Amino acid sequence: MFALTSTAAAPWYVVPAEYKWFARVAAAKTAVKILGKGITLGPPALDPEVVRAAVEILGREEMAALGLARPERGEK
Repeated sequence: MFALTSTAAAPWYVVPAEYKWFARVAAAKTAVKILGKGITLGPPALDPEVVRAAVEILGREEMAALGLARPERGEK
């Protein structure tokens, strides 16, 4: 009966539950792993217009100190 309920779209996972705290951590880790597939967790790339405006306001030295990308040569 259980073998028929575990499908590719909704698989079953075995979570050891001898200790409640460990079961909760294991369940949370499994959920994060499955739900996080295909999701980019980093920040999106900066718009070149925003980078150019930041360079005008902050200057290249401050941009470099912050570790922000500089506009490529020829763009301005």
